[in-house]
Order: sequence, then C-alpha cells, then structure tokens
Amino acid sequence: MKKILLPLPLLFAVILPLSMLAQTNPFSAKEKKTRPHHKTPHHIVKKSHEKPSPEFNSLTFPSDPRLQTLVKKSANGLASISGNPKGRKSLFGSKEQTMQSCYDYLNDISGSTGIKNPASQFDIINIKDDEPGHKHIKLQQKYLGVPIYGAEIIIHFKNGAPYFLNGRFHQETGLKNATPIYGSAYAINKTIRDLGSVTTLQDFSPQQKELLDYSAPNSELVIHKSDDNKFTLAWHITIRPNVLEIWNYFIDANSGEVLQKYNHTCSGSPATTTSTDLNGISRTINSWQIGSTYYMINTTKSMFSSLNSVMPTQPAGAIWTLDAQNTDLASLNQITTSSNSWTPTATSAHYNAGVCFDYYKTVHNRNSLDGQGGTIISVINVTQGGVGMDNAYWNGKFMAYGNGNVAFKPLAGGLDVAAHEMTHGVISSTANLEYLNQSGAINESMADIFGCMVDSADWQIGEDVVLPAYFPSGALRDLSDPHNTGTSGDYYWQPRIFSEYVHTGQDNGGVHINSGIPNYAFYLFATGTGMSKYKAQKIYYLAL
Repeated sequence: MKKILLPLPLLFAVILPLSMLAQTNPFSAKEKKTRPHHKTPHHIVKKSHEKPSPEFNSLTFPSDPRLQTLVKKSANGLASISGNPKGRKSLFGSKEQTMQSCYDYLNDISGSTGIKNPASQFDIINIKDDEPGHKHIKLQQKYLGVPIYGAEIIIHFKNGAPYFLNGRFHQETGLKNATPIYGSAYAINKTIRDLGSVTTLQDFSPQQKELLDYSAPNSELVIHKSDDNKFTLAWHITIRPNVLEIWNYFIDANSGEVLQKYNHTCSGSPATTTSTDLNGISRTINSWQIGSTYYMINTTKSMFSSLNSVMPTQPAGAIWTLDAQNTDLASLNQITTSSNSWTPTATSAHYNAGVCFDYYKTVHNRNSLDGQGGTIISVINVTQGGVGMDNAYWNGKFMAYGNGNVAFKPLAGGLDVAAHEMTHGVISSTANLEYLNQSGAINESMADIFGCMVDSADWQIGEDVVLPAYFPSGALRDLSDPHNTGTSGDYYWQPRIFSEYVHTGQDNGGVHINSGIPNYAFYLFATGTGMSKYKAQKIYYLAL
C-alpha cells in the first residue's frame, strides 16, 4: 500500500512542527521537502508600471556626530530620520507653542535635511494624538508662501520629545517668484475646454450637487514637481465633469499649458450580498461591481483610497481575494461572477480578512496589517506539489489558503487561522522578530495570541479546520493547555513551562513547538486577578 504523506510545510502557518510529525506513522517529513519560511513565490500579484520619482539629493548622512540619526532615502523621494540631537523637550499648550516645537526640531536636524529657516517653509496641517500618548504632527512644506504639492512631513513626539520624522521634502525649487501670470479663472476654463475633449460634461441638479457636496471646480496655487524633478508654479484644479468622474489638473500658471491631468475615479461601485461560508454561516460580503461583473474586492473599509486605486487590477487599501485555481501559485486570478454569489471558500477567506482588519482598527487603531492602509490580499485554492495543501501561510505579501488533504479541512474556514497568519504581517512591520529559536517562538506565539483574540470565543487555534482523527483534542493548539491532550513526542503537543523547553535544530529551532510556553504565559496573564482578555491584548499589542 502506498504510504500516505501529510504535507505540512514549515511556513508561518497552520503550523505543525515537522520534527514531531516525523516521529509518527504514517507521516514522514523526510519524504516531503519543507518550504523555507522566508521564501516568497515568484508570482507577483500585481506589477506597477508607474515610474518612481527621482531620489532626493537633499538628504545626506549626519555631519554632526552628536546627531545619532538614521537617515533613510527611498526611490520615490520619501525620507525618514530618527534622533533628537539636543535631547529637546517640547511644549504643546497652544498652536504657536506646537509650531515652535516643530521648528526647533527641524533646526536641530538641519545638518541632515538641509532645511534652512523652517518657520518660513512649513505649516501645520494636522495634529494627531494616539492612545499611548504620542503626538504626530503633519506639516506642509511651502516655498515663497506657496505649498509644494505632495511635500509633507510628519514629526513624531514621545513623552514631549521629538524622536522621528518621515515624509517628503525639498531643499530648493529653483523658482524666483510665485506670482502667476495666468489666474485661476483662466486655469479653470482651460481645464473645462480640455476635459470636453476626453469625457462628457454635464450640468448638475441641486440634488446632485448636494449628494456630491460639489458646486464648482476648486483651484489652488501650488508648486508642481514633474517626474524629471522640475518645479513649476501651477494651478491645481479639482473638477467633476459629470456625476461619475472627478479629475485633477495642473495648469502652468505662467504658460497656461496643461502640466498633468488624471482621473482618480474608481470606475465601478461597491456591492453587497450574503453568501454561505465553509462553516455553513451566512455572511455579508462586500464586492466591487463594474458593469455586470462583480469582483471579490471590498472597498468599504476606512483604509480604501480611491485616489490611489486602479480598479479592479490595483485596488489600494482594499480587502482583495484572489484564486490560485488549484495550482502552486502558478497564477493568481480575479474571482468574478455575474450574480454576486460566491463559493463557501471564497466567502470565508474574504469575510475573515475583513474581520481581521476590523479587529486591528477597532481595538488597536491600526490601519491594516502594515499600519499604512495597505491592501489585504487572500489567495484561495493553493496547492503544494500539485496536491491539496494541509496548510495556510503568510508569505510577506498575502495570505495563501490550502483546501486540506489529510489532516485538515479547507483552511479558509478558520477565522483564527486567518488572524494568526495576518498577524505575521503585523509582526513583520513592528517588532519584526527573527524567525529562529526563542525569538521565532515568540513570533509564533504572538500570531497565536492575536489569532485567539480575533476569534475570542475560546483559547484554541484551528478548531474549525482540523480533522479529529489527527487532532484528538479537536484543535491544532490550545493556549490554556499547550499539551493539547497529548504527551511529549506527540505532534500536537507543546511545552507549557520552560522546564519542558525543547532543544532542537529542526523547525527553525522549534518555533512552532516552544511557542506553547509564551502562549501559556499569555493565558495566565489574561486570566489573572484584575485582568481581562481585552486589557491583556492591549498590553501585548503595545509591547509588540
């Protein structure tokens, strides 16, 4: 009889330690190569054809040895600087004091930024206080009193002291004056004439104006930077030619020519339906409709950016579910329908991703997995070696779900599985714990903990997706009892206390095995006197 293999690759994932599986029959880890944790499939979900802006030449590494900063530059002109060279404390009693605190800090780091006289160049446009008591102040850069379009920086304060700056800024524009030859009326008329050649112009009824909160084109004098780093005084015109579209135009204020124009309408509209998931539960599903076609893209979350989206191929800040169509990620395909009805697997993956976003946003005020409103992508029907995959994993870019094979049902059916994997995305953009030995075990434990907090009805992981014949407890893991009804050597057993720590060279030093110890520590912490799950998860998130 042919030996049955249990393909449980060693990924971020649903996560059985192969070192333990190898001790049992009929499962032999030696007959199945494990997938390295850090590998990323070569198939890219989407490729951007947008040319990056030239790198800033304005940033240099600190010339002042007292400035213990890390200056980073990126190809799109974004910069970040950390440090507080003078150990300065700040005052925030009034807007004037807040502005002065920002200007003082910018003066302190001028050796790195090259920004001179910041008081004449920056205005505060937003102040945000977060839950731990940090303050984040966004400033708009201007030149000769005119805003430089897209030049914004954020200065972050902790305990009243500045510690980090990020954003985009410029040292010099080369402009000699900011007096336009052509006025805003000319720029608006130029825009309307040009728009008439590319789209339909219509008059709005009073009801449409109220619905769109729109009465007339908006104009603002700005400094526009082209892709070749040329700065031009321009009128920025925002205009609605019709009910569907909204356009941005930049008109050269001295020549009257069109510098740039684009339509940032996301053509299509959100749609809602109900669909049954893998557990037989009816779920509300948000999709995107273009004509008679529905796409599995949820644009209803607060992170969605219509300005930066190209629908349906490049949504920005969306919940997006794709289909590998029972391949080893050989291709990623849009999930579409003409009826807005969806399979149970697609329903589960799509719905659970939205729940995970809601959890991090509502409980921790985190804007998506990366904290920056990044699109959350799930891929269903993923195989391993051409056969059903007993696994789910986060590969650094998206969630991948197998449909089970020997020991699992379709893994998209587990909310805690989705939350575990997506938490790896949160971890990678925060603590970024090395996936090795004890730090790797903490990495796995954090993913388990927040998986349990998203699916908070019990302390188990994977209870909706495992087959009891292979997991006698009915769960993959149990934070309240990592032994999971087993004994040392069982593949579903984990150590509970440090005296049971497993020293092994497999499983990246036992990351999926020894995570039971910090799992149990969280359980004891969360159930301790005066504690609760809610309070405990808040503390652990801040620690992360």
